Amino acid sequence: MSTTCGSTGLNARIAYDGSASADISNFTSADYAFALTGSTSLSYRQAVVNNQGTSGDTNQASEMSRAGLEIVEGNVSHLLSPELLEWAGPYITGRAYSSDVTYPAAAAPDSFHALLHRDERIYLYGDLKVNTMTISASSGEPVTCQLGLIGETRSTLADTSWPADLDVDRTVPYMFHDCAITIGGSSYIFRSFTLTHNNNLAPRYFGSTTPCDVYRAGLSETTLQLVGPHTSTTVTDLLEASAAPNVQNIVMTFTHTSGSMSTVFRMQGAQVNPQDPQIPGAGEILLDLTYTCRTVDGGASDGAAIILTNDSTP
Repeated sequence: MSTTCGSTGLNARIAYDGSASADISNFTSADYAFALTGSTSLSYRQAVVNNQGTSGDTNQASEMSRAGLEIVEGNVSHLLSPELLEWAGPYITGRAYSSDVTYPAAAAPDSFHALLHRDERIYLYGDLKVNTMTISASSGEPVTCQLGLIGETRSTLADTSWPADLDVDRTVPYMFHDCAITIGGSSYIFRSFTLTHNNNLAPRYFGSTTPCDVYRAGLSETTLQLVGPHTSTTVTDLLEASAAPNVQNIVMTFTHTSGSMSTVFRMQGAQVNPQDPQIPGAGEILLDLTYTCRTVDGGASDGAAIILTNDSTP
């Protein structure tokens, strides 16, 4: 815990609640709390705008400064698990699970609230939305899920205790080797992957320094980077299979160690820009592929660019 000399991130934790209003009293043992991994940048900030023009003085006058726009945003990183996706899936896609399946909706995702424990203080962030999801890992590592959040409000709760029995989830996280990847129905091996879904959200302001809401400001985008061995087979199959813009069906299947739990990401309209790999001197030549995942007319789940199937039942 904190001392007169400061705080430590060792005691940090976060919980999420989907109630209509942001209030610490709404957080109970029924809500989701998850361990944090790496740094967490979720924060409130407000610009101070200096409106001074030329006045014969080369210094800026504090009297002419005014408060500017307020914004709540930042990244929160967790270990990927079926439990995490049980909560996060609908907030990422904007669509509730149906038979364990969700995929992006046209409307912006629903809002939720977060309780962030920064050792000495507890911060309540209200009306958050998931702007970006980044799932990544390399050989031998756990799989992480970073959520880029945008919100509307923040309050600090001094001298407030963490809600009773709101314990951090301890579901076993996925490891890199839990993931099998097929492209066009054939299995391939890779050294690392990064799957990113961007909802392209932005805060909207009308006559106030606080956001009116968070809305969809443009097209969503899903990309998948795969780094694997450079072989004659991978070049032929993945880069030279057909003329650009060839469309490939990519399936990432995570098999959990506990019971029948599993997670599947399917990108049925993945397209890659053909390009020759670089030679890093005497080092290993790798095939670095970045796919843009688009919709497919007549495909599964309304032809969605990304389909999430998550079975969180042990």
